[in-house]
This record gives sequence, C-alpha cells and structure tokens, in this order.
Amino acid sequence: MKIPCGGFYYDDNQFAFSKDNTGRITLKKRPIVQKVEDWLYAVDYDTYDYADGYEYAERFRPNGACSAVKVGDLVGRNLDWYYGEEVEVLVKTKATQGRHATMGISHSSLTKAQIESGEWTDYYNALPFMISDCLNDKGVYASSNIVPSGDKGATLGTNPDKQSLCQIMIPRFVCDYADTAKDAITLLKDMNIFAPLNK
Repeated sequence: MKIPCGGFYYDDNQFAFSKDNTGRITLKKRPIVQKVEDWLYAVDYDTYDYADGYEYAERFRPNGACSAVKVGDLVGRNLDWYYGEEVEVLVKTKATQGRHATMGISHSSLTKAQIESGEWTDYYNALPFMISDCLNDKGVYASSNIVPSGDKGATLGTNPDKQSLCQIMIPRFVCDYADTAKDAITLLKDMNIFAPLNK
C-alpha cells in the first residue's frame, strides 16, 4: 500500500514508522528476513530501539528453560522450549550509535507461515532483543539461561533503585556495549536485572 508522508509516498511493505534517539518519529527500512534452511531464517538490522525490547519484555512469558556449556572456545546451546511452528532466526546488527556489530540466535515466537507470508508484525521490532546468545565484533559472547520466575518464586530484581533490564535482554545489552568480559560485569552490576513479568 502507498501511504502519503510529508509530500511523498512510501511503500509500507518496505518502510515502517519508528523513533530516533530524541523520540522524533522517523521512517526506517523494514528488515528483510531470508530463509537459510528449514526452520532457520536470517535477518540484518541497521537500527533497533531498546523501547521495543522493553515493551515486549514486559509481556514475555517463558514456556521452558535452557542451558549452555563451554569447552575452551566452543559454546553449546540447548533451548528446552516447547516448540510448535516457531522458527529460529539468526539476527545480525550493524555497529551504530556507540553499539557494536553483533550476531545471535533468536528464540522467536514467529512461525514459518508468518515469515513466509511477508506480513509485517511489530514483533520484528523486538526480535533483536529476543536472543538467547550473542557475539559482538570485539569477541565478547553472552548467553542467558532463561528460567521462568514462576518456577522459583517471584524475582523483584537485583538492584531495585537502578535502571531495569529484563533477563532476556542481557545478551543484547552486553554485546551492544561491552568491549571485554570485565566491561560486561561492570555494566550488569549497575542494572536492576529482573525476571520476565516480575519487575
């Protein structure tokens, strides 16, 4: 569909409204999702907004848990989620606005049918934050083993007086801003990390 905007028309199959750092509404190009293999897709993001991640994290309900193992430089992942038609998505981001370039695997709630329909959903805005693990261009790797707070009791957060960060957003946050593992520890110590639905 062609939609008028500021004296010209834009194609809403290619662009979406977003906000810049100052909160000003802008147009941004929608990410293109490409099929890699059955049940595996890849998408590159030029830009993404933490507000979208926080908005989704407030409603996120984990339906399982996960685990990781490290041997030398090798890392293995196991996502013990309930799966139906959901796909895995390799999410790549470019270095921009003081953030590192990154790549990670998203435990998405997108189905094969949704992606292949080409239909836009606001979940694509949150997808860069829905990653279980992440690696940045400095070699910093972060993973988050999700355990629903309902399994172990309510979690109010690690530092209630600090800025909040949902547990599922840790890999994105660390790999966006940390140059080293030491940086990552410092960054996380200054955040109020909370479990999904229990801020």
